[in-house]
Amino acid sequence: MTTTTDPYVDDLEQRGLLEWVADPGWSTAVDLIDGKRCRQKACGRPAVAALNRGYQTYRGRLPRWWAYCEEHLYGRRLVDGVILIWRRK
Repeated sequence: MTTTTDPYVDDLEQRGLLEWVADPGWSTAVDLIDGKRCRQKACGRPAVAALNRGYQTYRGRLPRWWAYCEEHLYGRRLVDGVILIWRRK
């Protein structure tokens, strides 16, 4: 267990009421993040993961990957190359 900046999540984790699962919308593939910087304004740190912010067209869904640093994973965790998100048990 590691602590987050969210006391609600920390409390649920300490009480065993949540679990961490892989988030399919995120990737740590080298070809998606190599040489990229965090998309957050004024951050500029090296990217550790990419979020698929693709969109739907008449030809199907087109991927669009946005890179983010470890501080801007929006409540997710990077563990052994996998982006995890919490959910209640």
